[in-house]
Amino acid sequence: NFVIDDPDNGSDLTVLPAGTLDIDGTLLLTDSTLDLATNNVPMFVAGNFTLNGGAFLPPLTTITFDGDKIFTDNIVTNVGTILIDPTTTLGSDFTCTGLTIDAGDTLITDGYEIDCSANIRVNGTLDAREGIDGTTTINIGKNWRSQSGLLIMGRSTVIMDEDSGIRVFRTGDSNTFYNLTFDDIDGGGDTTWELRDNINIWGTLQILDGTVDARSGVNEPIEVRGNWNSTGGTFIPRQGTVTFAGSNYQTVTVDDDTFYDVVINGGSASTVEFIGSTTFNNFTATVASTSLIFEASRTYQIDGLLNLNGQSKNTRIRLDSSDGANRFEFDVTTEQTVSYVDVSNSEASINDINALISKDRANTDSGDAPATAQWIFPGPLKGATIIVD
Repeated sequence: NFVIDDPDNGSDLTVLPAGTLDIDGTLLLTDSTLDLATNNVPMFVAGNFTLNGGAFLPPLTTITFDGDKIFTDNIVTNVGTILIDPTTTLGSDFTCTGLTIDAGDTLITDGYEIDCSANIRVNGTLDAREGIDGTTTINIGKNWRSQSGLLIMGRSTVIMDEDSGIRVFRTGDSNTFYNLTFDDIDGGGDTTWELRDNINIWGTLQILDGTVDARSGVNEPIEVRGNWNSTGGTFIPRQGTVTFAGSNYQTVTVDDDTFYDVVINGGSASTVEFIGSTTFNNFTATVASTSLIFEASRTYQIDGLLNLNGQSKNTRIRLDSSDGANRFEFDVTTEQTVSYVDVSNSEASINDINALISKDRANTDSGDAPATAQWIFPGPLKGATIIVD
């Protein structure tokens, strides 16, 4: 065990190791200064790591937590670049420059916060489920890499908050997040996060400032079960697919963003509401009894295929405007055919939308002058002979 405590409480004692500091038991700093920075001394700690007072000056090199331990920082200081090996449980918030969780090893946040100014690499397990301190928030300043590790995120929030440059966001295709935010913290909008794997989000995705890029030629897909908010930031979809898979009510708040392919794939009777104008290449909704709400008096451009199919007359997809009175507009670049939809407060522009076995509920442009693009609801065939062979 290694205990540092100035007995006269004068805080004028400085411990200045000249070589590697290897502590097989606990580290307890109660008073004075532990200076690993001056000689850039690596440190290994096997037992509990507790900072109760004084000052801790970390080295530029790595500090290794090489035993099962509880980390407690009551002086709120940056502890430098940390390697977790094998299991560390947080007993306080955790501020670091860099963090690596080694393969086969675990960091348990227990609801406490992590603020990492540089990179986080998860080769082992990051367990960020709710704990003693509630729900974990992880702020990271540069790159995230967890493709070789396991994320157990509970209802935690990850905030990518770099202020410039091109950063890597690599998750591993099988890992999921709860809430995920991209935010260029200086407001300059000059940070780009490149996606290196598909992203699965059970909560909310926010792009508040800066750019999220699905990468040209790779087109990483995104699946979101909560809300989407990209106002203030920029999303570059390339030719990737964004799937909205919420089981209840989702909002998609945009600011003239462009999507490539959008798929609505939530539970039956789920609702997705689009707020703000946007452009889609292809837009697909084929789950029975889905409801789609579009902001009134806004335009939604479809450059490719509008694929709506509610599967039967009893499970039509419902389309309506946000205020239930003023129309939203589908601007379709080619004539479209949809099936089993129930449409209110909508109009078509540039080309017609043919709605088969569908219901013109209220306030559509169906029946406008023939020269005008519109919703068309073909009636039942009269006088026709149906031959079944």
